[in-house]
Amino acid sequence: MIKSFTKQKTKNPIKLSILLFSILFSLSIKGQTGSALNFQSHYCGFFCSPTYDYCDAGTLMNGILDPLNTITVEAWAKPETNTGLGTIVGNYSSGMQFLLRRDNANWTFWVDDGSGFKVVTSVATVSVNVYQHIAGVWDGSTLKIYINGVLDNTTTGITGASFATVTNPVRIGATNPSTEAFQGTIDEIRIWTRALCSAEILNNMNGEVATTGVGLLANYHFNQGIAGGSNGGVTQVLDASGNNYHANMYNFTKTGTISNWINPGGVTSGNIVSPMLTVTGLSTICNGDAVILTTGSAAYNTYTWSTGSNSSSITVSPSVTTTYSVSATHTSACVFSATKTVTVNALPSLTASVTNVLCNGGTGSATITGTGGVSPYTYLASNGSTLSAQSGLTSGTYNYTVTDNNGCKKTQTFIITQPAALTVIPVSQTNIACNGGSNGAAALSASGGVGGYTYSWAPSGGSASTATGLVAGSYTCT
Repeated sequence: MIKSFTKQKTKNPIKLSILLFSILFSLSIKGQTGSALNFQSHYCGFFCSPTYDYCDAGTLMNGILDPLNTITVEAWAKPETNTGLGTIVGNYSSGMQFLLRRDNANWTFWVDDGSGFKVVTSVATVSVNVYQHIAGVWDGSTLKIYINGVLDNTTTGITGASFATVTNPVRIGATNPSTEAFQGTIDEIRIWTRALCSAEILNNMNGEVATTGVGLLANYHFNQGIAGGSNGGVTQVLDASGNNYHANMYNFTKTGTISNWINPGGVTSGNIVSPMLTVTGLSTICNGDAVILTTGSAAYNTYTWSTGSNSSSITVSPSVTTTYSVSATHTSACVFSATKTVTVNALPSLTASVTNVLCNGGTGSATITGTGGVSPYTYLASNGSTLSAQSGLTSGTYNYTVTDNNGCKKTQTFIITQPAALTVIPVSQTNIACNGGSNGAAALSASGGVGGYTYSWAPSGGSASTATGLVAGSYTCT
């Protein structure tokens, strides 16, 4: 019988490896948390109105801003066009308090200081499909706009006492109603109730600001959802400021690489920027210890500490937990503040129970007990022992150190004493006058030791220091 064989084509292992890597890489990318939000316009045809992606944070921020005349609004934006109007964030409708927007090929920052709309427009032009950091500042007299951390333009004479009163919601990506929509990607929106200076804007722009930022009203990191994944369950952009101005999401498709959470963002997610001014030094000390607190750098000119010192470093030795504050003037003329709390832990204490040497040349003992501070305790004696109780101690001076669980230490000295050596000397001896008599006597004198001596003569003689009625022979006295 003739058998038929069919040659099987071997699959290329390199192609299989590449295919497997591509699948894994794709899954890895899609599984990453989003770090920015893409905004789009959705057109439905000739006979219906388009819809726009936007997020609505409500009106509660308006009441906070209403009595103020200072604000900073900043964001990373990556526009997909430089024509028309594209709102980044603001509460503009027929009226407004603030608005950060792309106006065709320029960036603008608007406020209403109670006397109408005022604007500062960037000299720098918009870069399409490139992330740019835009910051608008009103310090009560001047509008400023910064592009990528650099002051780009100003408008002076904006001197209203407070913002206009409005009831429009704060929206991200569109105005109210949802027009002037932004097309592109937005990341890291921050709204402050104070005017940040140039050094702060430059310091903060390339990272995320911690929740505790002074005057931070709203803080949107956009670190949510799955980048390019299905995010139908994500309905809000979360406010990380702690003020809970979460923004509800509208019209987003929440699938794919547009109208959805995407990567990368304008900054690296989780990269928290350092404060402008910090105080270094130990945060916890033991009572009686000193600590050096240091602040500033070459970028600061003057310092004022709560202790009255004007140097960059101070040495303090608080007896109770104390918070120290410092203000420093930056070379940009901005004044920054920082605080440092030094916690003071109580020292442990110890008691010593000593048994002195009873007889000269003997040994005594000591037991050390630690209290206070935080147990458990460790012990170290000057003779090298780490036991809390010792026996066989010769007379002398001993130092004992007890250390509690906080590392705080207390040292105490105790002395083991011994009496002087006991000395006995013969005082007199009376021999027997006649052979066979019993009128002999002997007397001793004792000194040293501890008074209250007792005597015992042997083989006879009684229990006094003088023995009488002795017959001829040898006698001992103990």
